[in-house]
Amino acid sequence: MLLKARSTGCVEAFDLHLFAVSRRDPKTGEWSLVLPVSCMDPHSRGALRLSASGHADDDVVIDHGFFSDSSGHDRAVLADGVELGRQIARSMMRQGLISDISSPPDDCTGQALLDHIDRGVSFLLSPFVNLSNGS
Repeated sequence: MLLKARSTGCVEAFDLHLFAVSRRDPKTGEWSLVLPVSCMDPHSRGALRLSASGHADDDVVIDHGFFSDSSGHDRAVLADGVELGRQIARSMMRQGLISDISSPPDDCTGQALLDHIDRGVSFLLSPFVNLSNGS
């Protein structure tokens, strides 16, 4: 499943992707579902620095530059995406498709949500919502 969506600040097309990733724990047999959120128009910029020598064993520096935009745009977009993921998860719970939402909890808002996003970000700028069907 892939969902293209708009954050509250989006002015064209879409700036969010949400997609579902499921896995089964081989030890317990329990299924889980993760809804990663991706910022599709990040304002942050990173850098790749190569050594002048061109030798493969010389240092290569990769600075992803996550959240380097001074306006806070990327965090705001991802916070909107996490909230959309929560709405989807709550709908799935009402339908009996999942038993709980393990992360982030509903009371994780404001700065706590931004901290959650900071901890969960990876190369795709993807914090996530964890769900469980309890079986």
